[in-house]
Amino acid sequence: SIQPLDLPLHLACYGGVAPPDVIRSLIDAYPDGVRKENRYGRDPLELAAKNYRIGSPYRAEVLALLRWHRPGNSPSFDPQNEPLPGIFSEHPPKQMFSASA
Repeated sequence: SIQPLDLPLHLACYGGVAPPDVIRSLIDAYPDGVRKENRYGRDPLELAAKNYRIGSPYRAEVLALLRWHRPGNSPSFDPQNEPLPGIFSEHPPKQMFSASA
């Protein structure tokens, strides 16, 4: 069977350093990518939560962007087991804009 590969959004979240504008552009280019799992069963939200360090100036906004653009729970991410409960915003950051619905 064909296994899913990493999308550009997955790759950006692996590094944990891509600025929110890059993440936003990747979401706008392929909105369904927010819900896609890679070959290891990880989606961009889970990758970002793991790879953007706590002290990163981008962490909160990137996680909010991914959460906002992918309503509902990620198939592989359980917010109940998140080591830092409450880090996800139910509302987009004020400076967030997007062409995607």
